[in-house]
Amino acid sequence: MAFAAGSRARVKLTSAAFTGAFGLLQPQPPLIGVVTDVTGTTITVDMGNGTALVEDQTVLDEIGDAPVAPLNIRDLYIDKVVNGWITPPAPPVAGVPYSSSYTGRVVDVYTVNAAVYVLIQSLLNGMFYELPMANVNVLAGR
Repeated sequence: MAFAAGSRARVKLTSAAFTGAFGLLQPQPPLIGVVTDVTGTTITVDMGNGTALVEDQTVLDEIGDAPVAPLNIRDLYIDKVVNGWITPPAPPVAGVPYSSSYTGRVVDVYTVNAAVYVLIQSLLNGMFYELPMANVNVLAGR
C-alpha cells in the first residue's frame, strides 16, 4: 500500500529494533487519522481534533480495510467479546492460558502492512490493545 490522500494512518506502534510484538498497547484512546497531503515521503495526517501530524512515511503505518471476501472479517469480530491468545494454539484448545487483560470487546478490525489486526478494549481495565487476528479467540455466546 502507498499513502494517498483519504487513506487512514497512525504513528507506528513498533520500531525497527522491536518488531513482531503481540498485544501492542495502543495510545489511549487509539489515534487514527486521515491523510490529507503526500509530498514526496512527507505525509500530513489530520487527526480529527484540530491537530495535524506532518511526518516522514517511515514513522507511519497505513491502516487499511479488513478483507470482505469470502467473508466480511469485520462483521465476524466487531462488538464480540474475545480472548487474546499470547501464543495461539493450533487449533485453539479450551484451557490454554491467556492473559486476562486481553479479554475484551472488539471495537475495530483493520489491516496494517497487509496483516489483519483486531483492536480490543479490555473488559478488565478499559485499555485498548491491538492483536493479530490469529491471536484472537471469539467467546461463544457473547
